[in-house]
Amino acid sequence: MQKVPGGILRAEPRERFLSKMAGQPRKVLVVAGGGASRLVECSVAIHALKKKYPAAETTLVASGVPREIAECVPDADKVVCTDGRDGAGTGLWGLLSWVWKSRFDVVLCQERDRRSELVALASGAPLRVGWRKGAGRLAFNEGASGPFPNGRDAPITALLDSIGVDTEGVRPRLKQPEGQGRFVGKFRARHGLGEKDKLVALCLSGSLEAARWPEVYFASLAEMLKERGFVPVLFGAKRDARSALEVGKAAGKPLVSCVGSSLEEMVSILSVCEVAVGGDSHLCHLAGAIGVPVVMIFGPTEPSRYPLGDKTIVMTASNSPCKPCWDLGRKRCPKLHHDCMRLVTPDEVLEKLRGVISLKTPVPQSKRPSRDKLPVTY
Repeated sequence: MQKVPGGILRAEPRERFLSKMAGQPRKVLVVAGGGASRLVECSVAIHALKKKYPAAETTLVASGVPREIAECVPDADKVVCTDGRDGAGTGLWGLLSWVWKSRFDVVLCQERDRRSELVALASGAPLRVGWRKGAGRLAFNEGASGPFPNGRDAPITALLDSIGVDTEGVRPRLKQPEGQGRFVGKFRARHGLGEKDKLVALCLSGSLEAARWPEVYFASLAEMLKERGFVPVLFGAKRDARSALEVGKAAGKPLVSCVGSSLEEMVSILSVCEVAVGGDSHLCHLAGAIGVPVVMIFGPTEPSRYPLGDKTIVMTASNSPCKPCWDLGRKRCPKLHHDCMRLVTPDEVLEKLRGVISLKTPVPQSKRPSRDKLPVTY
């Protein structure tokens, strides 16, 4: 650290710091944003940083996800959750105190928020990487400043590029949860499923309300899959219970579901699915990170903002020119037609699935919602 006029401490320039450390910092901290999708993005940062600085101890601070999921990031030497079990306290002040005492050399914060800025300042790290806009100019001495349309968070690759960390070919990846076999065994026994039953995950959640695929489409796709010998399984958070009921009602009978189960259990079951289908959601991002093929439907959100798995197939409505628009309508479509999601039909998704799983039985026309009967609201 060095003093500037006024007695304020300022971090040394990155080049001088890295030359002192012979290019190898001792301790690196990555602060993930809240939620599972942010954790998946941070797995890219941790893997890239580990390749750049193999001798450094890399620590991940995770929030908004269970510890069992945070520990699935394979390249993190240490995982810290703000639940009081790691000496980091249970709140913001406990976290700031722990960061200050830990003396990290490099701190990378994913989110653009006050919490990240305070963590960076409290760390006193010579190299602090984050969103350098507004108060972030004081908190971070390296990072991205934009412009990044349709969002408040810098893409994780832009932050890494700002400090010369190569992200070429680096994909999100997670390990299987430790209790994977136990969860899968109980799930199969509960629903009378055998080892040879082929599961297909239908992920009802959406990063935004406007990013959900219509329930009637999920029901139609589920019927098509069942006719081909697959077992469609509904996935979602507790708040998706109503959507699961609507899908079952549209399908004519209840479907196999793990909606409302713990995130650890759902990730375990996702890992044995043949493929996952859904909108831009944390479940689809998690499925892609653990190596499951995913057909992900993007509407109001922008796929280029996310690091996606090698087996992820992106679908968008080509005849919906108003997308992306998530900065305008988080809960409802600003134009009230939801074309970006409803114009991607079950037939088109099924066609994409042909490249992933073997589909032989022809689709009965009666099960297909035609384009002149597309749902208006959902």
